[in-house]
Amino acid sequence: TFDGTVPDAGIVLQLAGQEEKLKPQGYTLAVEPGRVVIAGADEPGLYYGTVTFFQLLRHALKRVAEAPQVPCAAIVDWPDTPNRLLRLEHPHTFRNYPVRENRGIDYLIQWTDRFVAGNKFNTFYVDLSANVRYARRPEMNGSDKLYSLADLRRFGDFCRDRFIDLCPAFQVGGHANWWLTIGYHPELRAKGWKSQGDVTHPDHDPIVYDCMLDVIEALRPKYVSP
Repeated sequence: TFDGTVPDAGIVLQLAGQEEKLKPQGYTLAVEPGRVVIAGADEPGLYYGTVTFFQLLRHALKRVAEAPQVPCAAIVDWPDTPNRLLRLEHPHTFRNYPVRENRGIDYLIQWTDRFVAGNKFNTFYVDLSANVRYARRPEMNGSDKLYSLADLRRFGDFCRDRFIDLCPAFQVGGHANWWLTIGYHPELRAKGWKSQGDVTHPDHDPIVYDCMLDVIEALRPKYVSP
């Protein structure tokens, strides 16, 4: 931390002053022989400036572990659109069907760090409905479930720390077989249809809402997509 004059050495992170007139979520990055200064128009912009700096660190064709080289540069950058959405069509699983690669929450976090935060997306649409161990509906919890609600709380915190708005999605209606009807609640399948859930069934909404509420309470997302 510092007050007044920007230090003349080291890595300096700061929010830009009004005189710089950066666009929202924008930043400046100055790499000098003895100093790096990253200034964000706001907190997201400051974070995106650090993302770019790490990209510069990894960009060199020759890796020097002891003293990584970063080229001197002056960058002014901002996003063209305020909302940048990435969708992950998460692998679906069926009840007690063995998962070939059960990577767990650590892999999802690493994936999100690389492909969502690492590319400066700020809205992440992800269907986790078939992969969660639900508290309110324990009958939905076969051995195929990858994530606990504690895992989702950790994932939600991870995304908020990187200025990512989460949007969990649920297949309700036309594609409900992926998580709701096959193996768990076949009585909720619409008669004569393979994958359609019967949204008029009196048990449909209480079951679906319980599952959605578990995820909402754990992730604390800004958006939800049914």
